[in-house]
Amino acid sequence: MRLGDFTMVQAAETVELGAETLLAFSAYIGHVEAAVEKTLCGDQQFLWSDGCSERMAQLRKAVTIAELCSGKRPIQVPDGLIHDWIGATCVPGATMERTLALVQDYDNHKSIYPEVIASRLIGRYGDDFQIYLRLRKKKIITVILDTDHDAHYFGLDAARWCCHTRTTRISEGGRSGQAYRAGTAARYRIRIFVAAKFLLAIC
Repeated sequence: MRLGDFTMVQAAETVELGAETLLAFSAYIGHVEAAVEKTLCGDQQFLWSDGCSERMAQLRKAVTIAELCSGKRPIQVPDGLIHDWIGATCVPGATMERTLALVQDYDNHKSIYPEVIASRLIGRYGDDFQIYLRLRKKKIITVILDTDHDAHYFGLDAARWCCHTRTTRISEGGRSGQAYRAGTAARYRIRIFVAAKFLLAIC
């Protein structure tokens, strides 16, 4: 909270998620992953933005769009809420090679994304990456999160790539805890005029 020329940072209390909360979250993850896999088959639309002409019109105007998958409110589970966001943005003139080079340059994510204050590639095995990110989450209070992630990339064809990422560890202010769980699925698709990125985040 900014007061005049001073910034107040308050440490948030670490919370252990209960068994019912974790079970509900795991069930939701399974449901979402099954739905995502269906879109990789047959004639299903690859990008979320493909299914709506209004979204495509916004993207052509260089507007980044995002919304809750559940509508206007987070999903309620026992003793918790699931914030499931989906979004899209377009980068005119981008290529698949340059797009993948940017998102896989994990050592420099701290220079690209405002919330990332430290980043490091821990290891790479082909198209599998192990990543460390330190994140600054700022709402009413500021919280610093140390996070580890596993990312797997795979291409469907020359113009369409996917990335599935799982968060394997989150500690808040140096304290380990299970107050947060996260997983993401990112998709990259090249069109003649644009590179589009689809991002699904669950936390």
